[in-house]
Amino acid sequence: AERLADIRTILRLQKKFGLDVIILGGFEADLLADELRLAQIPVVLAATSSQHQNHYPRDFFSRYQRLVKAGVNVAIASGGSDGHQMMLLTRAGDLISRGADPATVWASLTSVPAKILGMNNYGAISRGSSATMLLFEGSSPFDASATFKVHKPK
Repeated sequence: AERLADIRTILRLQKKFGLDVIILGGFEADLLADELRLAQIPVVLAATSSQHQNHYPRDFFSRYQRLVKAGVNVAIASGGSDGHQMMLLTRAGDLISRGADPATVWASLTSVPAKILGMNNYGAISRGSSATMLLFEGSSPFDASATFKVHKPK
């Protein structure tokens, strides 16, 4: 759901039927941030540019910050297209350079998506837990000049 009217409809359906809901896309979700927090509905924002970007003045940073400040669980996703995974760290670095809390941004890339997907055994290093490792060079994962490599378990 991208637009305000659709998100309001989802809020009504969630309340009426007690549904577990996740907002994917949510271009205008920040306009209902308080209602989403109260309904405990997380939002997954795509790291890639939205088709709405050129028609609306609110950028990714302002939408992300408004949701986070309201207490909404926000995940950042690649958008699902091949090659867009690289946008995750670029978008995260941009958020941090503009003043977003690094720990909150890191959670939006890791533990929040795992929680949304019901992967409760993620986020801890322990025997029997599953993991995907990211190896970073540079001073932090958000260092745009650094390279990174991904190892996914088979």
